[in-house]
Formats: sequence, C-alpha cells, structure tokens
Amino acid sequence: MLKEAEIYCWGILKGIYEFDKHSTAQYKEWAVDAPGEYFAYILDDWREMYKEKLPIVSMKDFLKTSCPDWVEWAVKSLGSSGR
Repeated sequence: MLKEAEIYCWGILKGIYEFDKHSTAQYKEWAVDAPGEYFAYILDDWREMYKEKLPIVSMKDFLKTSCPDWVEWAVKSLGSSGR
C-alpha cells in the first residue's frame, strides 16, 4: 500500500505547510522552526518507505503545487537519495 502511504504523507506535508503559512495560533510563536523540522521528518519517513527507488518526480510535482515556498529546500533534502 505504498501509494496510499504516499498520499497520506502528502496530506501531512500539506497540513504542516498550511499551518506555517496561514495559522494565527499562538503555538506558532512558541516554536518558530517546528513546522519546517516536522516537514523534514515526514520527508525522511517518505524516503524510508521507498528503500529501492524513490518516486522523486511525483514528490516534486506535489511539492510544486502544494508547498511552493518550500519546494527548493525540500528537493535538496531529498538530494541524492533518488538512486
């Protein structure tokens, strides 16, 4: 069920991104770096799901449309793991 897990990861990533961009909750002020850190953790989990070959193109497409301000560093963090 890798595709379903990937879609789940995308939902979490988009939620974190949207929280960082649009939330006015006081919690944002308590841990300014937390959204980016958790976003990176989820990317790491996504990478771990695909031990053999990462579907980098689908992730890049998702990031470009759903998390445009973070796509550059997110793709860099995936780096050479695209084997």
